[in-house]
Amino acid sequence: MTNPSDDSVHLRLPHWTRIVSLVIACGALISIAGSFTSYDLLRGFLDRYSGDGSADAYTPGVHDRITTFLLFTGVIGGLLAATVWWLPKSLWDRVEIRGRTRRTIEDWFAITSENALLLSLFFLCAVLFRIPFLNDPIRFDEAYTYLNYARPPVFIGLSTYHDPNNHVFNTLLIHLSTSLFGYDPWAIRLPAFLAGCLCMFFTYLVGVTFGNKSCGILAALIVCLSSALIEYSALGRGYTMVVLFTLLEIIVAGQILKSSFNSSSANSTGQDELKTPQIVPLNAKESSQGSDSPNGLEWPLMVVFSSLGLWTIPSMAYANAMVWTWLLITGVISEPQVGRRRFIICWMTGVASVALLTIALYSPIIATSGLKSLTGNDFVKPLTRDQFLKGIIPGIETTASLLLRDWNFVAWAVIVIGWVMAVVETILLTLHKKPLFPVPFACSVLSVALLLLVQHVIPPARTWLFLIPICALICGWGWSSTLDKIRSQSLKSKVSGVAFAALVATQIPFSTTSESIRQSDETGRCPDAERVVQRLLEMPISESQDAANFPIVTTTPISSPLVFHAQRSGLDEQHFAIPTQETIHYAIVLVSREHGQSPEAVLRSLGTNTPIDWSHEEQPNFTLIDQIGEVEIYQIDPPTLAE
Repeated sequence: MTNPSDDSVHLRLPHWTRIVSLVIACGALISIAGSFTSYDLLRGFLDRYSGDGSADAYTPGVHDRITTFLLFTGVIGGLLAATVWWLPKSLWDRVEIRGRTRRTIEDWFAITSENALLLSLFFLCAVLFRIPFLNDPIRFDEAYTYLNYARPPVFIGLSTYHDPNNHVFNTLLIHLSTSLFGYDPWAIRLPAFLAGCLCMFFTYLVGVTFGNKSCGILAALIVCLSSALIEYSALGRGYTMVVLFTLLEIIVAGQILKSSFNSSSANSTGQDELKTPQIVPLNAKESSQGSDSPNGLEWPLMVVFSSLGLWTIPSMAYANAMVWTWLLITGVISEPQVGRRRFIICWMTGVASVALLTIALYSPIIATSGLKSLTGNDFVKPLTRDQFLKGIIPGIETTASLLLRDWNFVAWAVIVIGWVMAVVETILLTLHKKPLFPVPFACSVLSVALLLLVQHVIPPARTWLFLIPICALICGWGWSSTLDKIRSQSLKSKVSGVAFAALVATQIPFSTTSESIRQSDETGRCPDAERVVQRLLEMPISESQDAANFPIVTTTPISSPLVFHAQRSGLDEQHFAIPTQETIHYAIVLVSREHGQSPEAVLRSLGTNTPIDWSHEEQPNFTLIDQIGEVEIYQIDPPTLAE
């Protein structure tokens, strides 16, 4: 018999589908209308909002690509709106949107409410360890991101991709943050800071979901005290968001495995064989809705988290490869025969949906800058076979030095012992024919190795930050699974208490006093940029009515932090325009001693734009005006100019 309340829900559902259809149709009409906008109109609009008053990058060719894309999107949107409008009511009845959403919210609320105190404590600890670095001198990459992508109108950041510095989702959040709070360094870093603090929060939730509280506590402590994660939580980059989305994927994957196993068990005729799950990889209780309740919104959430991670940084593909491969292998191993086919279909649909949603999110960039800007830039170009093979060992060493930085002896002992325990437990599980951990994990690692082999690239060390909470969770699982074998509750509490206390008592002072974070050259460091700008303001060039006649020439890692502080201090940005043959002899050249730069090397870095004839016998001379920290300020003497 049909429940009356269910009928009322079903009767209202078509009303909502009509609204969704109308919204999609409106978007399609706007897209089609935009495809007929003239080049002169759009160019004039962009010129008004560009920093120098001229949007030179918006060429007729770019305009043609965008209008074609808008027309195509509008047609597809119209077809989708018509499909949603005319789909039969019976299909929407089967979807059970409200019931599925309610069950998903109830499951997540149950997990968080049971651990509310510890979660609050962990979030507070993460904030306390990261906030001292939040207002440190801005670094090159984050200053470059703000100046070129986050400071301009939002559509610029969402549609241009000159280089991988544009972590698009992070750029959008920085734009919102600086619009609300101003462009202080802490406001630029706020999105990454919050993501980094939430990583500890969700690491604990993953530990509780797949192990117990001991596993969650130890893993969360390791994430909290990780020097690399502390550093990137205080940088305006998107790497902590990748870590956060990876953890969210793992939590949702656990819920998928629980729900799919429960529903398959209920529908199976071989109940005797399914009384006890042999390889369900989490300590999850039966759903409050009963074992026959359908999945909630777990698969759509997996798609959203994976796509947002890729929209932040395309290198999220490595984390996605690990999590989705692990989910597939674990599901295939643990699923009863009756539910395996359905699970594989859901998995394949999810992967396809991630690809489509990611393409949709990147569509403004693809339309404006072309697909090659994402897949063919200098940072992702494949290496030759010899370069790739020679770079593997140095790449592993560089990654390990970053991820394992600043751990003291006691912390190392706790982590290594946890991993040894995890290996022993893995062997025991394998001997008992329960390949819960080794098979899926090995396949997930293999998927990343195959992806790297196909790409022939050696990603920078910071790409692998998402491995820190995964390794911490393995350590926590090793400790918790071993302690569970101790029958005496008091002895178990003492051992775990001593391990946690030793980690906290010895590592906290080490993490708070170490200078490795502030001395790190990750993403380009120029701590003296603000003082250099103040010195430039004292020089006569700052009083010039035509700033372009008195150029200031510099390069990485000084350039972007210098322009950032110049903007904040009122120094005209026209000083940083590329010098001409007429203005080069008035130039100020800034070099970084820390990076072994020279004035000649800085001028040569301008490439074909250098207005100096370096082949001439008479080379330009430079006079050292001042030195501020590691930055030297030179005045260029009248050089030999190119004819």
